[in-house]
Amino acid sequence: MNKLIIITVYFVTYLLISCRYALAINQPPDLASASWSVKEFSTLNSEPRAAVWKFINHQWGNNNLSPDDGKLCSFHFADLRRSGELSLVVSYDGGGTADCNDVAIFDKVSTGIEYYDFASAGMYWYDSIEDLKGDGRNELIVDGILSAPLGGGHCWATWPIVYTWNGTGYADVSAEFQGFYRKTLTNLQGQIAPPSPSPNPEQQVITEGELNGANGERLGARVVRPQSVAASTPGVAQETDCQAAEEAKIERFLGVSRDADKRRC
Repeated sequence: MNKLIIITVYFVTYLLISCRYALAINQPPDLASASWSVKEFSTLNSEPRAAVWKFINHQWGNNNLSPDDGKLCSFHFADLRRSGELSLVVSYDGGGTADCNDVAIFDKVSTGIEYYDFASAGMYWYDSIEDLKGDGRNELIVDGILSAPLGGGHCWATWPIVYTWNGTGYADVSAEFQGFYRKTLTNLQGQIAPPSPSPNPEQQVITEGELNGANGERLGARVVRPQSVAASTPGVAQETDCQAAEEAKIERFLGVSRDADKRRC
């Protein structure tokens, strides 16, 4: 009987240890302790959204993860520093009336986690991460606000701003990418607003397609921000007032229009 008890105890102990080991190797590591190497690109970008939201709130010293305290809109691990380590770019919402209008970057360094938040300078929406020069270096593009909605359901006028790592922080380097802005302006000018079925059409979010990194990795999709559609007569294309403001901003930036200052949202 004693031998049977001893064997049973050993067997149960073995099962418990095996189960704990299996759980340990199958459970994804906490992001703070996980490797952020560029080799882990696919693994990190497959992390559960809840795990990323928990990680960034821990960095903020916030343990309240209730829906009223904000939400994670999207996250993107990408090579922004060219250091061999990935950066975590998040689009989040702090719980206010403007949806997903905050962007932050987390970098894992030898001393811990470095944190940069665009919210301190106003409202910004995540746009995309692209290698604009084709030199293997990614730039972060965020949409800065030009004007707030004038009323319920009205559009937000924004324009893209290009940031890159300069060795000490993330700097606005938009002036270096004239070609990008010329292309953006051409795309804006080529948009045709369809006829409006009602005075207050529903807002739409249009995804233009997947964006790829320097090595062909999927980084996300550029999203066209919700805009109200201007009423138009059949056969006549009319710009929305916000689109006109966005065009005017880029025209002033490029110095291609003398009367751009006369166009307002």
